[in-house]
Amino acid sequence: MWLSARLPDGLTRRGDINVLLLGDPGTAKSQLLKFVENCSPIGVSLQLSKCPPFIVIIVFLYLLYLLLRICMLFLFMLITFVTFIRYVASNCFMSFKLL
Repeated sequence: MWLSARLPDGLTRRGDINVLLLGDPGTAKSQLLKFVENCSPIGVSLQLSKCPPFIVIIVFLYLLYLLLRICMLFLFMLITFVTFIRYVASNCFMSFKLL
């Protein structure tokens, strides 16, 4: 949910910002999250290894949903590009036939 609110001290607070860190073991992902969590006035850190299994399943399904949306967007862009190329090519060949 992307809502913004102006706090009494004049600061603007935006809505939810979610971050997913992936990487090899030992690349200081958790240390980075702990540092950011300590620096920010509000923040929630979630480690999937310490969550109940149903939370892990929900997060996995949400990520799968996002991946599906990205694939659909890519497919739409590909179809649009191919249609544009076919349109341009057909118009070019038609103009050569008229000459």
